[in-house]
Amino acid sequence: MNKLSGRQLQILRKILSSSNTRMEDIMKEFDISKRTVYREIASINEFVKNYNSKIVNKTDGLVIEGNVADIEKLKLDIVGYRSEFETEERRKMILSELLQLNEPAKLEYFSKKFGVTTSTISYDLKELEKWIEKQGLTLITKPGYGVYISGSENSFRKAIANFLYENFDTADLIDFLKTGYLAKNNIEKNIDLRLLNLIDYDTVLKIEKAILKLKSQIDYEIVESSYLGLVVHLALAIKRLQNGETIEMGEDNLQELKKTNEYKFAKKLAKYLQEELDIPIPEDEIGYVTIHLIGAKYRSTTQNYNDKDIEIIARDMIKEAEKIFDVSFSEDEFLEDGLKSHLVPAVYRLEMGLDIRNPLLEDIKTKYPLLFEKSNRVCDVLRKKLNMDIPEDEVGYIAMHFGAALERKKEAAKRYNIMVVCASGIGTSRMLMSKLQMFPQINIVDVTSSIKLKDLKVRDDIDLIVSTIPLDIKDKKVVVVNPLLLKEDVEKLKKALNTDFIMEYGIKKEEEGNFKKEALHIANYGKRILELCDTITYMTAKGENSSQIIEYILKNLIDENLINENQKEQIKERLLKRESLGKIVLPNKGFVIYHCTIENIDFPLVVVGKVIEEVKMKNLVGDYEKIRTAFLMVALEGDREGIEVLGDLSMSLIEREDLVNTLNEAQSQKEVKEKIKEVLLKKFYEEIKRIIT
Repeated sequence: MNKLSGRQLQILRKILSSSNTRMEDIMKEFDISKRTVYREIASINEFVKNYNSKIVNKTDGLVIEGNVADIEKLKLDIVGYRSEFETEERRKMILSELLQLNEPAKLEYFSKKFGVTTSTISYDLKELEKWIEKQGLTLITKPGYGVYISGSENSFRKAIANFLYENFDTADLIDFLKTGYLAKNNIEKNIDLRLLNLIDYDTVLKIEKAILKLKSQIDYEIVESSYLGLVVHLALAIKRLQNGETIEMGEDNLQELKKTNEYKFAKKLAKYLQEELDIPIPEDEIGYVTIHLIGAKYRSTTQNYNDKDIEIIARDMIKEAEKIFDVSFSEDEFLEDGLKSHLVPAVYRLEMGLDIRNPLLEDIKTKYPLLFEKSNRVCDVLRKKLNMDIPEDEVGYIAMHFGAALERKKEAAKRYNIMVVCASGIGTSRMLMSKLQMFPQINIVDVTSSIKLKDLKVRDDIDLIVSTIPLDIKDKKVVVVNPLLLKEDVEKLKKALNTDFIMEYGIKKEEEGNFKKEALHIANYGKRILELCDTITYMTAKGENSSQIIEYILKNLIDENLINENQKEQIKERLLKRESLGKIVLPNKGFVIYHCTIENIDFPLVVVGKVIEEVKMKNLVGDYEKIRTAFLMVALEGDREGIEVLGDLSMSLIEREDLVNTLNEAQSQKEVKEKIKEVLLKKFYEEIKRIIT
């Protein structure tokens, strides 16, 4: 069961105790944005769904919908409920304090403060140590003396800044810093805002006043992201200075910075800050402020993009991207110009050690994982040129540039109609389709089995038939490929269509279909899942080859009254016919998949057979390996939903390593049923979501 945070617990109690709590009431009481309220409600709903209930936003306020008895049980359980404060949020609070303490703190101090044992605090510190080390700091624990963080002032400041950025949305942080008027008595009302004790709120107001004076004198606009970095840096720096902590900059770097116009502006800003805060600002601090102002200028002014070094880096990155994405970008003039424009300030910020923040990073990684992964490899060019690590935020920006270039190329590309053919139309066709759908130029117009193909009149609008088995067709071009669509297979397709492929790097959204038809489909899809879950069978499987293993499994199914003799012969004939064309053996998994459709079967079948004899089979990449599990699937021929369910299960075997591992290690029918049911219900949920959205 999901645990609630302190704030989530308070919100839930408020909704349970009042019938007319509105979104605005929660926003006001907890001093959070509407977006944050929605996020908190979503998390609370994950918790209350265990009580078959849900919070719904209605015209008269937020209400909990569900069975009366379940809601009453929820109310009783909430009375003595302890929030998740003792885990993630407690650790954040401990870390927040450790980053600010000037002297060691004893474990007993944290133990009393958070109402947990010292051993719990000790475990928390072990978990926090990983994060602390990543910041270039060291967590030191001395028995009888206490615990504290040690490291350079520069590392401390970067760690505190990273802590803030990791715990707040960039937009929320900008809004908060720009208002700067939050009353201190409101801070205690929720855990997130208490984290901001790292920054003095009165200081934020005075910093903004000083920056406002400076902005009227500089000839460029400080953009929002640079403004955030500058305010956070100054707020942290001033608090550290007030605590007697100073930062040092190398003399050579400082002298170089003094030659710039930005240093003069930084001196003026320091003067304004001294007037507002009555605290001297050392030269080294002025040097760091200069770096922020130079970074801000680079972000807001037009640069000369003919700079040779930047041009070379941009062109080398594009050349590398052409190899990695297997696409030519030579005709895209926007890509090079955009990349050079971005690299000028980015390279400067990287070399000066300034943080790069990309507010879209998580969206990019979630929605375009393959694009991000390949762009990260492109960034190796930048890593070698600059001889430094490139943060994920910068990789995200590079991904945006190459993603836009791929989108432009995709829009200009012609689409080709493809028919997919495999032996049964269940497993290998699904594998192949998932690979082909990564290329937006390919339009899959039909998927069929080789058995049915001879009865079909091949459509005139089909440009190419892509098959996992050889076909005897004269009037259409056919390309035979591996179901995993290996690199050499992609080259075959390119040659057959005489085109260059662009992959689909985003998560595709299905087109909306006829709602009535889709609703009927989803009902049947769900029905097939339930039928399948009832008939999942686990058994040992004996035999020295596919023929013997299949015979053994089918005999057992007759004994279980799941099939009759006639069905057994049909299945065996289809499977062994398919076996001669190449079974599916998943590489390095010891897992063989047999699947087929037959004409008269009442429900889909799934069998997990634990192979107990020494059997080796050739896998999809041509290597022989020992088989641990034989996985049999049978569907009714022509049953769209039954075939689709088994096809989705096949794809899960390819995509989810945990599924294959669980089935390989399973020792009982219960284990097998639970895992397959979990996978299929997730697929069912995704199918419902696809139709709704």
